[in-house]
Amino acid sequence: MAITRLGVNNISNSTIANITALPAAIPTGKVLQVVTVAKTDTYGETVSGNTLSTTIVTGLQPSITPSSSSNTILITATLSLGYSTTGTGNSIGFVLKRGSTVIGKGDSSGSRTSLSTATSVYSSYQLINESISFIDNPSTTSSTTYGISLFNGSGSSRTCLLNRDDRNDDAAYAARGISTLTLMEIAG
Repeated sequence: MAITRLGVNNISNSTIANITALPAAIPTGKVLQVVTVAKTDTYGETVSGNTLSTTIVTGLQPSITPSSSSNTILITATLSLGYSTTGTGNSIGFVLKRGSTVIGKGDSSGSRTSLSTATSVYSSYQLINESISFIDNPSTTSSTTYGISLFNGSGSSRTCLLNRDDRNDDAAYAARGISTLTLMEIAG
């Protein structure tokens, strides 16, 4: 029996660059890659009253390159949020963004801002963890960057804080937190 040697040129998908689709043996729903960023330093941004910032939080911008345009990205975000000052019942929140496009948000109703998540803050000394999970379909194989923009739900301009409260008057009681943004490519 003759032996045939297969060279690289005889095999399709011989390099990552040649792969255009997942092999049929890989079922959908599998995690193909995970990218995560953790922001441990603090961040503060002054945002007008009842306004969503157009700025993306610095240091919380992971990028992922999907291997197929039919794959989805599972996004999980957990933020430690606080205010510089507050009154009773003011809210603070955020939206997820793919590039500059807001994704994963609620429907708008009247004058209410459409957000990914928000919570009420009753003290300027609170540090509140807010989190969300969302599945996005960017329909691309290009590098895609995700991020977060903050929301100030008070009636006046306030500094929205990340990873810290505003307990500057007594450092013994000041709190610090961590914020994370994780991207998981899911085979489609």
